[in-house]
Amino acid sequence: MPHLDRYQKALAALGSTSQSAVKEAYELALAAMAHHRPARRLAAQLFDRLRVLEGRPQKFGTQQSLDGAAWPVDLNTTDSERAKWDLPSLAELSRVPPPV
Repeated sequence: MPHLDRYQKALAALGSTSQSAVKEAYELALAAMAHHRPARRLAAQLFDRLRVLEGRPQKFGTQQSLDGAAWPVDLNTTDSERAKWDLPSLAELSRVPPPV
């Protein structure tokens, strides 16, 4: 499957509530990372999504509830680690409004 197809399929699952769909999308995003830079950020978002669905704190802080409240975040993850995944700092992520 071409890397852009992997990316598009992974992107479509970002809002899913199915753990299996999010896990599959995460694997697709990881596979697309070597050829498509935006897949790096998507992989981090999907990783957080999967952790939220599992009832665990998210690693990067990319997921918010519909009312805008952030799900718990693993505070051991540094902003420099977020940057490696093309993510802004946790403070910047916290200011992002929830989807409409």
